[in-house]
Amino acid sequence: MTSLTIQLQDDSLLEKAARVAHAQKTSVDAMIGGFLASLTDTSTSEESEVARRQRLVEELEESFRTLSRPMGGKGYVNRDELYERT
Repeated sequence: MTSLTIQLQDDSLLEKAARVAHAQKTSVDAMIGGFLASLTDTSTSEESEVARRQRLVEELEESFRTLSRPMGGKGYVNRDELYERT
């Protein structure tokens, strides 16, 4: 376990935090640890979101390459061929 020392500008802040921690049946240390963990999880999830979006873009582009077919354009040689009936 690593120790962390902090300085608070407001002396009453620690007392208020201790009351909140007591009401939540935890400690101020645990609340600060949870806060720091949530910061880490957020940056990790942001990185994961970027990676997920990049993967989805790549999958979409691959599906375009695989499934695309020529559209429009002239699919016949001349007008008579177009209207030729069998």
